[in-house]
Amino acid sequence: MRLRLTLHHKTHQALMRLWQDALALGDRRLVKRVEAILAVASGDSVEQVSTSLALCEQSVRNYVKA
Repeated sequence: MRLRLTLHHKTHQALMRLWQDALALGDRRLVKRVEAILAVASGDSVEQVSTSLALCEQSVRNYVKA
């Protein structure tokens, strides 16, 4: 299943800062969440993202919808 997600450049920048902060703090859950959102926004399918991040497809869908 493909979800379509378009991020404003400021939103993308904010997510990148959040990702860097989460990475620095060792918050693996938040790192995966941000990576999933960015991957879907870049055009990857839910299936691809869930496989590459070792998440279930529903988690990826939930992250994108939140």
